[in-house]
Amino acid sequence: MSLEQRISKGIMEAMKAKDKDRKDSLSMLLSALKNAEIDKRSPLTEDEANAVIKKELKQTKETMDTAPADRTDIIEEARKRMEVCATLCLSLTKW
Repeated sequence: MSLEQRISKGIMEAMKAKDKDRKDSLSMLLSALKNAEIDKRSPLTEDEANAVIKKELKQTKETMDTAPADRTDIIEEARKRMEVCATLCLSLTKW
């Protein structure tokens, strides 16, 4: 099963569990992967897909670091996205 299929499956599971934060985070990752694939005009290799995920993690961390302290909603959303991405990165090593 490809990475995109696993993420899609995770989105379906999150929707069934009514876990909006996880669904949104996985949807963001899936769209980033698809955009990278469109830019490349060919399917991504596993290393390229991992690079896209790492890039998304870095962007989310930067968002969390640069958000004003009084905007706890932005910080909390970024933290939840980081958790989902980190879980996905950990599970990538098990595949």
